[in-house]
Amino acid sequence: MRGLIGLFALLIAAALLAGCASVSEHRSPTTQDSRYISAVEHKARIQGVDVRWVNPPRKARQKSEDSDG
Repeated sequence: MRGLIGLFALLIAAALLAGCASVSEHRSPTTQDSRYISAVEHKARIQGVDVRWVNPPRKARQKSEDSDG
């Protein structure tokens, strides 16, 4: 019984990880706002502050950046 529960948990975890791995950054409607990130990091460096982005700022992707459209 324990082996069956462990196997079931392993299968669910594998399925979830496979689903997350299939999400493509290139198909996302947004991209990182590199201009804003650079400005914040520059000001932080001047003040001696270390910035670590947990959720980097995002902006809408430009039409010219789309590879399929």
